[in-house]
Amino acid sequence: MRKLAKMLLVCCAFCLRLLKWIGIAVFVVFMAAFTVLTLRPDAPPPEDADLRIAFEATAEDENAWYFFKLAGDCVVVPEGREESYTYRHLLDEGDKSTWNSEFAARVVEENDAPRVHLARGLACPGCRVANPFDFDTIFGDVKGFREVARVSTVRGRWLLEQGESREAVAQLLQVVRVGSRIQASGGPMICYVSGVLHKQVALRELRRALAAPGLDGLFLRRMLEDLADCGASVEALTNVYKLEYWWAVANLDDPNFGARAESESTKTGKRRGKTLLYKPNKTKRLVARTVRLMIESASETYADAELPDVAHELSSPWSLRYYLNGNAVGIITHDMLMGAVPTTHLLKCRENCAVAATRILIALRCYQLDRGKLPETLDELVPEYLQSVPLDDFDGKPMKYTKEKKVVYAVGKDLTDNGGIERRRGFNDDGYDLIYKIEF
Repeated sequence: MRKLAKMLLVCCAFCLRLLKWIGIAVFVVFMAAFTVLTLRPDAPPPEDADLRIAFEATAEDENAWYFFKLAGDCVVVPEGREESYTYRHLLDEGDKSTWNSEFAARVVEENDAPRVHLARGLACPGCRVANPFDFDTIFGDVKGFREVARVSTVRGRWLLEQGESREAVAQLLQVVRVGSRIQASGGPMICYVSGVLHKQVALRELRRALAAPGLDGLFLRRMLEDLADCGASVEALTNVYKLEYWWAVANLDDPNFGARAESESTKTGKRRGKTLLYKPNKTKRLVARTVRLMIESASETYADAELPDVAHELSSPWSLRYYLNGNAVGIITHDMLMGAVPTTHLLKCRENCAVAATRILIALRCYQLDRGKLPETLDELVPEYLQSVPLDDFDGKPMKYTKEKKVVYAVGKDLTDNGGIERRRGFNDDGYDLIYKIEF
C-alpha cells in the first residue's frame, strides 16, 4: 500500500509539472500568436466608389427645403408648462381624451402663416439640404419641420371636427407629401426618420377621417391615387446609407476619434496605419460591408432582408477571434457608428405598411359606400378599387383583414400572423400585429 501510495504521489507530481509546462507553453504560444496577429499591418483602404454621392445644388427659390424651413421658423408654439403639455399631447395616439377643441382652434388661428410657405415648398421642383454633413443646422431645421407637421395635423383634425372633411383631408395629405419630400432631400438619417414620423401621424388622422360625412366615392378614389407613391423611397434610403458611410469614414479619419492616437500622431494630425487592436482601414471595410448590406436590403421585405450584425459580443468567451484579428477596438467602433442603421429597415417596413393599410381602408370605405357593407375578403376590392391587394412589407404577403374584428393588419417583425392582436404602446414584439382599425 505504501509503494502504491508513493507511486500515486510521484504520478501526481509529474502530472502537475507536465500541466505547468503545458500551460506555460500554451501561454507562450498564445502570446506569440496574439502579438503577431495584432501587430499585422492594416488592410488596404476599401474600394468605395459605389458609395460615393453626387451632391446637387438647388437654387433657393426652387428648393422646397428653404420654404419648409421658413414654415418651421414662423410656427407659434404655446409656452408655459400647462399649455405646452396640452399642445404636445393633442394628437396622442389612441387617447381621444387629450383632444381639446378650443385649444386646437387657438393653435390653428396662431399658425396660419406656415401654410403659405408649405404650399410654395410643395410647388418647388426640388428639395435638397444645403450641406448634408452640417448636422447642427439640419437638426435645427428638422425640429422646425416637426412643429409644422404637428400644427398642420392639428389643423386637419380641427377642420374635420368643423365638418370641413375635404379641407381636412387635403391638409393631412399635404403633411404626407411634405414628409416624402424631406425623406428625399439628400439629408442624413434624421431627415428620413423625420419624414417617416410626418407620414405616420398624418396617415393615422387620415384613417380616422374616413368615417366623416362629405367624402364620396369619387373623392376617396382620388385619395387612393394621391397615396399610391407615398411609400418608402428606396432611392432616398440608399442615399441615407451612403451618407452614413461617409460620416463614419470622416470620424474614423479624425485622429482624436476611436482608438487613442499616439502623441506624435496627434501632433501631426495623422494616425499610424498599425495600432494595437485597432486598424482604421479594416474598420472602414466593416462599415462599407454594413452599408452595402443595408443598400441591398433597402428594397427587400423584413423577412428577406439580410441585415448586418452590429452588436458583437466582445465580452463573451467566443469573442477571442475578434481580439486575435487585431481589430477589436475597430469592431467596437464600427458597432457604435452603425448601431442605429439597421433600425431604419424596420421603420421602412412600418412606413410601407401604414401607407398600404391606409389605401386598403380607403378602398373598404368606397366598397361600403357603394354596397352598404364591408367585403368578406380583401380580394373583393380587386380590381374595382385596387389593382391588387397591397403587400405587407414584413413578410411580403398581402395585408391581412378581418371583418369580424374590423381591422386591417400586418404581421410585424415576428413575421407571425397572430390574428390581429394589438399591442398598445411601442414597437411590436412577438405575439402582436400592426393594427389599423376600421372606424366606419
